[in-house]
Amino acid sequence: MNENAALGLALISLFLFLFSFIIWSFWKLLRKTQRNFYFRRFSLPPGLYEKLMLRHPQLSLEDCQLARACGNSFSPTTAAATVR
Repeated sequence: MNENAALGLALISLFLFLFSFIIWSFWKLLRKTQRNFYFRRFSLPPGLYEKLMLRHPQLSLEDCQLARACGNSFSPTTAAATVR
């Protein structure tokens, strides 16, 4: 193998590595965005607040709704970041 072929092979390998890294980074960002969208759009089952208030009588409906609103701003990706 001469020097030009070796250099060409090295450049192609570098290009493929960088391209793969960019695709992987984009895929990871896309998955994170989809996960956040799912958790923010998730609807709670009907009657959940009533069951929660029966189990914990000290909670009011406003407390349950406030917990739901806080849950929307706290996604699993931010939870994983705070655990580390």
